[in-house]
Amino acid sequence: MGNPGETGGNSWLSHNDSAAGGEPGEPGEGGRVFIVTLAVQPGQQLAAVIGTGGAGATQNAAAQEGSATTLGTYSSASGFPSDDGYIDVLSGSVYAVPGGQGIAGGHGVPSDGDSTSVTWNGVTYYPGSPGEDVRRAGGLYADGGLGGGAAAGANGLNGEDGDFSYGGGNFFAEGGNGGAGATPVKAPNGSIRGQGGYGGHGGGGGGAGGDAHGDKSQRFGITGTPGAGGEGGDGAPGILLIYY
Repeated sequence: MGNPGETGGNSWLSHNDSAAGGEPGEPGEGGRVFIVTLAVQPGQQLAAVIGTGGAGATQNAAAQEGSATTLGTYSSASGFPSDDGYIDVLSGSVYAVPGGQGIAGGHGVPSDGDSTSVTWNGVTYYPGSPGEDVRRAGGLYADGGLGGGAAAGANGLNGEDGDFSYGGGNFFAEGGNGGAGATPVKAPNGSIRGQGGYGGHGGGGGGAGGDAHGDKSQRFGITGTPGAGGEGGDGAPGILLIYY
């Protein structure tokens, strides 16, 4: 499961800058590797069951290990995962490797406007656009909030517009809230037999809130809501290799 974007400021009395995106979650382990040497007789039959891949973490559930691959009374549950996986001595193929790394979420747009983008699967995703700035005579202003950070597979949300309200002979200025950070897509599943799922992507950080200055009072916009962490990928089915 990826991490959500960081939580920013929520003060109505001072500037609230943007927040950083969340870091990716841990990739899933590769499947357990168990090696056994058997003495068998001609015509002997052994039942084989290929295990299912584990489930990646979601917003509502922790990651779950997959089921075991079995041959007769022998089970991969007796083995151990390896960072290097298992190399087939005949083909050179590698199985049961850990999942791949997820992508960190993008930083929400800060007050200096130095935004970051996120590239995933060859596509670039961008922070949201700023809200509208509003100006009035006498140096009064209500700045729009800035855009939320992007995440893998999703653009950040736009900041809200600045605004003025009038009462008692005075203009009250309200800075726009920052745009929410993006919530990423689910991370890829393992594609190699026995491979763990990819670590979940990080959520985007919220954009900076807009500043404000009214006749006598004002409300500063708050930092945008952080994007949620992305779901982890599912593991691939197991494999049974027999050498004879």
